[in-house]
Amino acid sequence: MTAASYRICAVIVTYEPDLPLFADVIAAISGQVQEVIIVDNGSAACCRAALGEIVRVSAHRHLLLHEDNQGIAAGQNRGITLSRAWGCTHTLLLDQDSIPAADMVRQLLMVESGLLARGIKVGAVGATAVDRRTSTRAGFVRKRGMLIHRCTPPPREEHIETDFLISSGTLIRTAVFKDTGLLNDGYFIDHVDTEWCFRATHKGYRLFGSKKALLSHSLGDAVIKIWFARWREVPQHNPLRNYYTFRNTIRMIYHTPMSASWRLAHCYRLAMFFTFCLIAGKPRLLRLKMMLLGLAHGVKGVQGIFTPDRRT
Repeated sequence: MTAASYRICAVIVTYEPDLPLFADVIAAISGQVQEVIIVDNGSAACCRAALGEIVRVSAHRHLLLHEDNQGIAAGQNRGITLSRAWGCTHTLLLDQDSIPAADMVRQLLMVESGLLARGIKVGAVGATAVDRRTSTRAGFVRKRGMLIHRCTPPPREEHIETDFLISSGTLIRTAVFKDTGLLNDGYFIDHVDTEWCFRATHKGYRLFGSKKALLSHSLGDAVIKIWFARWREVPQHNPLRNYYTFRNTIRMIYHTPMSASWRLAHCYRLAMFFTFCLIAGKPRLLRLKMMLLGLAHGVKGVQGIFTPDRRT
């Protein structure tokens, strides 16, 4: 496939975005893809009006509106479905606050095309996330035994195989979705990308991270440093996200195809996350309640958005 034959659609799900920052996201990605779909999940009317102005300046920008917040996966699925209907070769997933480097898409395509030329069954290729607050480059996830490690490509390699990718900055051929299915919208948020990656690898697809494709990104509301066998940078979300993390991890362990060692690794990761939150996460009591509720709801099979009346 030549460069001219690519048709790439970026899908960005928004919910009350920081509008100046989001304008930078759109400016950075518009010249790298052929179409941009914004799916808004029930933002305020003034925000929607501003998004309308952003798309109005280009026939290649499109705004789809949800009346309420249907979650990240539902928004991404709507954009992916439209991307496929338009005959796009690829879908690029982006968060509303993730700014791609000027050559990010080109770097992702170079990695993908090289791997496909070698006969490798590529499921997705992801960018290297650079935390804009700390300038730390995130590694890619690899499991060794029961432990999950962050790894970077070797010095002379442009990519590294990974066990899963975060959705923002991930490029996926539309043909892959025909085999794997879309994202699980019952998760609402958290582990939507992880769950899809496990389904993709179960189908024999392989996932890769690119060293040169860079994405300015912020994981969590803040980053805290904590000593636990070594110094670690831990993204800190609000307590509601703790609920989704625990609920969806349990759902994934129960229902998503993965090895027994991966199920144990996820349990270990939850235990580590639980410890971090209780040591350094405030308000601790609320976080504890939300994590325990997430565990209970994961076992019960609760899905979708959390509602305050659903506390049992």
